[in-house]
Amino acid sequence: MEKDQIDFEPLYQRKGQLWSDRDKAFLIDSVINKFDIPKIYVADFTFGNSNGLDLNPSRKSYAIIDGKQRLEALFDFIDNKIALNNDFVYMDDPTVELGGLTYKDLKVKFPRIANNFDNFPLNVMSVITDQEGMINELFVRLNKSKPLTGSELRNAMEGLVPKLIQDISNHYFFKKNIKFNIARAQDLNTAAKLLLIEFRGKFVNIKKIDLDRFVSEAKEAESSNFDSAEKRVNSILALMHEAFEEKDLLLKTSGVIPVYYWLFKNHQNDYKILREFIFLFESARLEFIKIQKSQSKGLFLIDLPSENLEIIKNDTRLIDKKDSISRQLLYMVRVVNYEQYQNGLRNPNDQSGLVSAYTAIEKGFAFYIDQFVRGSSTSKPAKKK
Repeated sequence: MEKDQIDFEPLYQRKGQLWSDRDKAFLIDSVINKFDIPKIYVADFTFGNSNGLDLNPSRKSYAIIDGKQRLEALFDFIDNKIALNNDFVYMDDPTVELGGLTYKDLKVKFPRIANNFDNFPLNVMSVITDQEGMINELFVRLNKSKPLTGSELRNAMEGLVPKLIQDISNHYFFKKNIKFNIARAQDLNTAAKLLLIEFRGKFVNIKKIDLDRFVSEAKEAESSNFDSAEKRVNSILALMHEAFEEKDLLLKTSGVIPVYYWLFKNHQNDYKILREFIFLFESARLEFIKIQKSQSKGLFLIDLPSENLEIIKNDTRLIDKKDSISRQLLYMVRVVNYEQYQNGLRNPNDQSGLVSAYTAIEKGFAFYIDQFVRGSSTSKPAKKK
């Protein structure tokens, strides 16, 4: 079984490369020191009728079911991508110093030990079936005692929706723009939330139980509405991909993505200025936090009527008139109810929290459009930074 014969990314599988180099080297340590390591399970498509497109879209001979991190560690060592840990102890002869050696070094300096590594009896179980559900079920059962995330387990569920979620998570927006960590499938989790919200047509609860129920219900339903919802999500993500920067600092947390998504959905004609607005909105929120922590707590949470805007513009107590960005920040701090926004995002998976946060940011955008884009103000919107 060669590396290029194995599909390491079947739909049900977790993200790869979760282990650190030290973790990987410790597994190699176990192999060289002849410790037993757990079985590896692969779907074997070289027999019978198990090579169908749905079951084996990669058309490779094997697909990993359990043991992905272990196989990646072994191949990384063979490819000289990792070295033995510096504190490695060769138990057959502790006087032999192997710490820091790569596989290539081992072959040259200690060929007998390298030969033992090559001939290690790796226990690989070949799973032959023509039923996709059996492979998914085996994956879930093998990983039941492991700390899989909800999105990782959901990814192994049957039906149309897990495939749609996977498709959304592969959008350029998730590949290029987001800044948050996706090592434990947070991209899949966020994609599931967007699909559920788009499918329902409004903010709803998007907790783990709600997402799992959505996948289960969709498995029983035969509806083209799931496909059309996925297309709408990808359409909005295309606008977000164009508007946001690569690895955008504004996208360093996943909890805010549904709120931004809804903003783009409701203001598609203005999508080119939404990133600038969000930048200003978030900058003002930081100002609000600073003010809240200082002597002015509560003073700026005043929802001023529009007729008082001129009063604000002439307020020179805290701003420099020459600094239009500071002025915009101050206006935003005064107009937006940031307390409502932040309280809403303390429960980013609750319908009420999402509605609360969105109401605040929507009001901020209406003010931004009215005063800084289409209004009479001479101030200019903040530029991208």
